[in-house]
Parts: sequence; structure tokens; C-alpha cells
Amino acid sequence: MSHEIRAFSSRPCLSVLNLVRPIEQLDPIEEVLADLGAEGQAHVLFAPDTDDGALHTYLGAWAADLDGTLTGPSSETPHRRRWARTWMHGAPGLERRPSFDGDPDPVASFLRWVDAAAERLEGFAIPVVLVASVHDATTSTTRDALRRCACGIGATRTQLVLLDSTKTSLFADRSISIALSRAAEQPALPAPERMRRLLDASEVASFCGRHAEAMELVAKARKLAKPGIDEILVALHSGHALLRAGDVLLAASAYDRGLELELLCKEEIPVTIVASLVVGMADCEARSGAPIEAEELYQLGTDLYRQAGDAASSIPVEIDRGEILRRIGRAADGKRCVRAALETALGLRADRT
Repeated sequence: MSHEIRAFSSRPCLSVLNLVRPIEQLDPIEEVLADLGAEGQAHVLFAPDTDDGALHTYLGAWAADLDGTLTGPSSETPHRRRWARTWMHGAPGLERRPSFDGDPDPVASFLRWVDAAAERLEGFAIPVVLVASVHDATTSTTRDALRRCACGIGATRTQLVLLDSTKTSLFADRSISIALSRAAEQPALPAPERMRRLLDASEVASFCGRHAEAMELVAKARKLAKPGIDEILVALHSGHALLRAGDVLLAASAYDRGLELELLCKEEIPVTIVASLVVGMADCEARSGAPIEAEELYQLGTDLYRQAGDAASSIPVEIDRGEILRRIGRAADGKRCVRAALETALGLRADRT
């Protein structure tokens, strides 16, 4: 699976949207974010594309982008944005272009600044969205700063979108997988709880690129699984681990097995589990060169997640569907899918003007 979402707060919109995928798939997403900013749906602040290792310069340029979004109103600029500019620039004590040079904790100061700016703009109902790209040339200093931003953004009035084209995500932390594995080995735990903890650990191990370790954890969970929903969950997580390891055929077989078990199961299976199995099959079809089938399955997965009231899980699925539509020559439809997904993630309404 090419995407991961991490929500760090219980607000109606996601505080952090972390999209991990090849750069050519991130470009259309960045384009839609730019459109949302240009239309006045949100104040979208893009971090600098490059960094020289000087964190205060990077954060200062990122903060300055807000002033850029408010500067130079024209007849084409939405009225709310022009009013917001006047209100923003009249705020006492709020620097238009802050400098974090010499600051002992520039990340904390940056988050305080953007939160103050967002608070100032709150009355205009135009959210502040931070966007940063992560690529192979991103320095370790900047990567650490972005991780801190992700962990702290939930305490602010802003949101963060990370466009990550690297092979190892910012949030790939093997220590979490180890901790989960150890927690699952507690002898006092009931078998069902141990099984679920092992599956959770397998997800993290797989996400960190520890594919053999992930499959070992799934195998341990399988030994504890009872007939019914337990077996379906094992099939689902097995599919995830195999797909991330690049074994598309075996992953498809695992997802298919999960769907077969769901049909035979006498107990009611949560719709979100069925949706995840369907989306897993869609991922396999997409990687196997069957875009038409993948698009149909992504649509079904989205419908199932929405039926279950799980809008957050439908977001990456709609983005994947948008990519498939673009790939088969339906670029306009694909862009609409991506836009709808981002509007959901950022808590925007399509009818805003």
C-alpha cells in the first residue's frame, strides 16, 4: 500500500495527512492543493522545495509563504482573502515574516506562530494548511523538524500535509514494532488480545520495511486465530504485509481468502474490514496492470467506508482512484477524486466561495 494516514487529534478534520508514494503521483496532489489555495478555500503554505540544513531559514521561508498568499490582492482574489489580509496585517505582535534565527527551539516557535496566525484568521473560516515535501535530498535536520511538526500540529489550529516520495517514511520507527511485539508476548493476555497486538505489530514492521519480521508476526497471530473474524483479520494483515513486500500474487490470494471467509462467516463482520479487503484487492489489480478493475474496486471500497461512517479511511482510497483515472486518460475525473479527498481531509466544503 502506497499511502499512510496519521491523525494526531480528534478534530473533525485530520491534523496530519501523510501521503507516501512516487513523486509522479504526488505532483497532481500538490497541484490540487495549490488550486485550493488560489481559490481561497484555504491558506496553503508550501515549505521550500530545498533546504540547506539551516532550519531557521527553512521554517522562516515556510512561514513567509502565508504573507505571500495574502499579498497582492486583485479583482480575481476572493473577497474573504482580501479582508483577511487587512485583518492579518493589523494584528499587534504578529510578525508578517518571522525569523527563527538564534531561536533555541525554532520548531516550537514556528508552530506557535502559525497557530497565532490561524487564530487571527479563524473568523474568516479559511483554514491554514501547511504542506511539505519529503524526498531523498531532504536533510536529517529537516526530517526531524517535520516529525516534530507532525507530533505537535494537533495542538494548533492548523493542519499538515506531508508529500513523501522516499522509500522510508518519516514515521517508520522500528522501536514501535518491537514494543508492540513485546506487549503481545505477555503471558497473562487472552489469546484474542495477543493475536490483535501481533497483527498491529506486523503492520508497523511492514511499514518500516521489515517484511520478514512482519510475516513472522502474522504467522504467530494465525496460530491464535479462531474461526470467523479472527481468520479474516489474519488474511487482511497477511495481504498488507505481502503487498508491501512486493508479492502481489500472494497478497491478492490473501485478500481473496479473507473475502471468501467473510462470505462463509456466520457472525457479522464490520464493514470497515470488508472495505479494507476490497481496497487491498484494488491495490493488487493496480499493480498487476488492471486499472479498470482497480478503479471499480476503489470505488466500491470508498462506498463501503462511507457506509460505515469512516470518511478518514476513504481519503487515500479516493486519491488512489484519482491516480488510476489519470493513468487511463480520465485526468479531469481523477483530479476531481483527488480534490474531493483533500476537501474531506482538510474539512473543506466544495461549495465555499
